Amino acid sequence: MSALRSALQEAIVLLTSHENAKIRLINAWVDGLDLLSVDEMPDGIRETFMAMRDRLTAHQPVNNEHPIVATIRKMSPMDAARCGQDIVQLYLQVVNADSPVQLRLVEGPDLDETDEEPSVVPDFLTRH
Repeated sequence: MSALRSALQEAIVLLTSHENAKIRLINAWVDGLDLLSVDEMPDGIRETFMAMRDRLTAHQPVNNEHPIVATIRKMSPMDAARCGQDIVQLYLQVVNADSPVQLRLVEGPDLDETDEEPSVVPDFLTRH
C-alpha cells in the first residue's frame, strides 16, 4: 500500500472518532497528512492535496500552535466537517487511481423487440 493511501486511510479512521469535527480534523491532518511529501503524489491528487493544505493553513498561528490548528480553530464545525469529507474524497481518488472501478452493462431484452415498457423495479425485488 502506498504511503499516501496508508496515510489517508489512517486519517479516515481518525475522522470517525468520537471527538468533535474540529478535533477529528486536526488529528487527521497533524498526525499523518501533514507529513506527506507532495512530490511523490500523482499530478491530480497533488493539486487537490496542495489546495486542501493551503485552505487549512490560511490563518497565522498564535504562540506555538500548529498552522493547521490556527485555521481549524477559526472554522465552523460545518466547515471542518466539509474538510473531513474532502479527505475522504481524496482517499477515494487514490483508491480509484490504484484500481479503477470498471462498470459494465448488463445485457437485457432489447426495447425494440418487446411491446412492454421496462419495469422500474426489477421483478426479483418485488417478490415476497
